[in-house]
Amino acid sequence: MIKVALSYYLQSTKSLYDRSYSVGARIGLIVKNIKWIMLIAGLSTCSMIIAVIALQNMLMGLFGVTLTEPLANIVVRSWGFLIGLMGLLLIYGAFKSEVRSLCIVIVGLSKIGFILLVLLYGAQYLDVAKLTLIFDGIVVGILGLYLLASYKQRAGDPSFKISRFKIVHH
Repeated sequence: MIKVALSYYLQSTKSLYDRSYSVGARIGLIVKNIKWIMLIAGLSTCSMIIAVIALQNMLMGLFGVTLTEPLANIVVRSWGFLIGLMGLLLIYGAFKSEVRSLCIVIVGLSKIGFILLVLLYGAQYLDVAKLTLIFDGIVVGILGLYLLASYKQRAGDPSFKISRFKIVHH
C-alpha cells in the first residue's frame, strides 16, 4: 500500500517539473491537491507559535538576533501567536471548502505583509530570513494560483474549466 501511495505521489508531482505539461495542467494539480497544500503550509506556519514559549530561540533561528526589552518580548510573542493562528486558519480552510477562499486571502495578505516589511525595513536580516521569505513567497504564489483558478471556474468562464488533472483553455 505504501508503495502504491509513493508511486502515485511521484507520478502526480512529476507534472510540476516536467516541461511537457502545460501551465494549466500544473494549476490543475494545485487545485486537485489544495487540501494537502494548505495542510502542509498551515502546519509549517503554526510552528511560529513557538515564539510564545521559546521566544529567543525562535528569534535567533529566524533573524539571528535576540531581544532583551520587555515590551519587544510581549510584541514578538503576540506576533508569533498571531502567525500560529494564520496556520490554524490554513488548516481550517483545507477542510472547509466553503471558507477556503477567505482563509487563503487572509493568510496570503499576512504573508505578503511580512515579506514586504522584511524587504522594506529588515535588509540586515535577509540572509538569515531568506528561507522563510522564499517559503512564504511560494505559498502565496501557489495559493494565489488556486484562487485564480477557482474564481474563473466559479465565474463560469467558458474558456476555463478544470478537468480531472488539468485546467483546459478552449
